[in-house]
Order: sequence, then C-alpha cells, then structure tokens
Amino acid sequence: MDRRASLAAIICAAIAACGGATTGVMLPADARVLARGSLAYAARASATAIVTIELEERFALVVRDPHSGRERTRVDLGPAERDVVALAVSGRLAWVGGDDRRVRTIDLERGAVVATWPAAADVTALRWLSGGWLAIGDASGVVCLRRVADGALVQCAALTATPIATLEGGGGLSVAASDGRTTWTVPALAATTPVPARRWRGHLVSVAGREVRAGHRLVARLGERVRSVEVGPRGELIVAAWVAGLDDPSVIVLPR
Repeated sequence: MDRRASLAAIICAAIAACGGATTGVMLPADARVLARGSLAYAARASATAIVTIELEERFALVVRDPHSGRERTRVDLGPAERDVVALAVSGRLAWVGGDDRRVRTIDLERGAVVATWPAAADVTALRWLSGGWLAIGDASGVVCLRRVADGALVQCAALTATPIATLEGGGGLSVAASDGRTTWTVPALAATTPVPARRWRGHLVSVAGREVRAGHRLVARLGERVRSVEVGPRGELIVAAWVAGLDDPSVIVLPR
C-alpha cells in the first residue's frame, strides 16, 4: 500500500469515528495553509517555530518556520494505534503525551527526546506555564505540575470528575472538562484566580465542531473536527484540524 493509500485509510477510519465525511471548507483570503491531508491533533507556537502533532502513517512532531511555513524537523512519535494528543511548547523544548501514559520532552533543535516522565493515566492535555511549570492533565481528571528545570513532580490534584480537555495559562491555570471550567493558582492548585480568555483580533475565540469563530463571526471552517486553536506570540491564530479528504487543510495560520 503506497503512502497516499495508507493515509487515506487512516482518514476514512477517523471520519467514520466522527460520524461521516463533510464538505465545505472555508478559509479567509489571508490564511496560510501549512499542511494538508494529515490528521492534526495539536498546534503550538514559540517565538521561533510553529509546532504540531500530526498523524499520517505514524504520529509525528512537526517543527516549521513561523514565517515561511517550511518544515524544519520531523520527530517520529510512534504508530497510529497509540494516540498522541497533547502538546506544549516553550523555547527550544516541546512536550507530548497521549494514551501511552507518559510525557516526552523533545529538544526541537536536535529533534530528539531528552526526557520521559510517567503519568498515572492517559495524558489528555499539556500546558507550559510562566515560572517554569508544565501542567499535565489526564483522563482521570487529575492535573499534575512538574518543574521544567529539573523535572521534579511538585503537585498533583484531582480537579474534576471527567477527563481534562484543555489547559490554559495566564494569571493561573484554567482547566476545562466536560463538567465545566475552573481556575486554580500555580503551583498550589488551590484557590481560584481569574484567567484571561483566549482572544484574537479583539474577540473571544470559540470552536464548535469544525468551525472557528471570533465573537459571532465565522472565520474558518475545516474539513473535519478542529482539535486545537492557539494564539501565537505574534498574535496569529493557529488551527489544527482533522480532514475529510487528502487535499483538505489540516494546519492553518490566520494573521493577527
């Protein structure tokens, strides 16, 4: 089976799991398409790179130039049977996690795994926090904090009764799950504190299925479910999504 045929089989299986194929991709004229045809699970940005987790025949961490979109590095993350869904980035380091119940630290310049930390359950969300903390959310509703400088596990707390869906930074840590959103101080994971919402071009960004909105305005519609939206360091909006066909965009960047 050639590459496009095997990728098509993976896409068909993923679309079937989501309830069938869709059509009607809509992108604004100023959107940049960084990838097509992959299943993009997450996207993050640093000052020097746009980093994504994408599935073709295998999962990969893909590092691209933030200006040209040119691919710099591709790090193999394992076979399609083991989901790798969570991503965080800071400087030259990235962290990935999934249902193998571990968090891998990857040096983006070397394209190499430099540390691996165990998790008690499937890793569902990651977020680097100012001050040098990595927040790790899992399928049991627990969030743990590790100190990035030495990898020390400093705190774990059961913050929700359902799997952690997303983690956001800010003045504290915003934790989203199917039973609601809560905010916590860092590193104590105790009293609540305000956390600013994700905003782009002055509007709150929201996702519903395969559509991305800024306020009430539809700004993009992808081929299949949007997996990740992130506001980058230059104010750009980075969207990672699944696709309904091999030519659908899977990673796009909308300028500030």
